[in-house]
Amino acid sequence: PAHSALQMLAIAQAMPALCVLIGRALAILSGAINSFSSSEAFQKYHPCKEFQMLEFHVPDMTCGGCVAAITKALQAIDPNVAVETDLARHQLRVQTTASSETVRATLVDAGFSPEQAAS
Repeated sequence: PAHSALQMLAIAQAMPALCVLIGRALAILSGAINSFSSSEAFQKYHPCKEFQMLEFHVPDMTCGGCVAAITKALQAIDPNVAVETDLARHQLRVQTTASSETVRATLVDAGFSPEQAAS
């Protein structure tokens, strides 16, 4: 089911006219159909939100455990987040619908010291 949801997400992003239909399908798959009509549920499961790529230098990200902790924390604020890391350079790339402020605060709450890279 997760693979199917990712496929539907890709289709919805490629064909904006299908966004609402795909969003409803994702809500059904996620068990939220009863609350889908609410604005909060719609925002959570709507697949066509704007994604942005954020880059951070995280000096205290030094191992796989750090990457796992960062990924888990970011997935809590955005279940569809994509995380890329370069441990040697302490670089973190995050593709998300969350704001840079929210991502940074989440990283700090997880015990890290992120510095946003210049765009």
